[in-house]
Amino acid sequence: MKLILVRHGITLDNLTGICQGQREVQLSKEGVQEANLTSILLERFHIDICFSSDLQRALQTAHIISDKRGLNIVKEAALRERYLGLLQGKHFPKNWRSSDNYKGAETITDLYKRVSLFIKSLKAYPKDSVVLIVSHGITLKLIICYLLNADLNSINNFPNLQNCSITVIEEEKYGSYKIIDYNNTNHLKLMPMK
Repeated sequence: MKLILVRHGITLDNLTGICQGQREVQLSKEGVQEANLTSILLERFHIDICFSSDLQRALQTAHIISDKRGLNIVKEAALRERYLGLLQGKHFPKNWRSSDNYKGAETITDLYKRVSLFIKSLKAYPKDSVVLIVSHGITLKLIICYLLNADLNSINNFPNLQNCSITVIEEEKYGSYKIIDYNNTNHLKLMPMK
């Protein structure tokens, strides 16, 4: 199985350093452009199915990527971003780390359980399937941790995924996975200058 992981396009909150968590926000104009460029790059892949977080910014990105190719999108609450409690809607604190705990926030352990159950459900699909997953930064990094059998605290060792970055992970023999491409944003260099 090949998994293509895409972080949603940029939002105004991303641009201003506001924590979104599970808040509903739309893509900015730039985020729509990013998603369109991502769609063009992904034309080189045959994709069997697309799963998307049911939060609006991810769904918008998934639709831009999938609609032209007639690909069905399966909305998946398990792919939502981490709920960050009182931090949502506020500026990220200094020295923010993905694994930090905040009052009222979903724990990183609970998010890890949520994404691992989703990944286990993919075993129902044929081994040669190519699966597109459109989600969020912390969620995608935990999916990567799970697939690589990395300790969940190693989430801080993985570089942050950029908006509309593409990460490709492929299953090898015996069910292990390897990263083919990580946080690729080369396609976004085609964006018009501001």
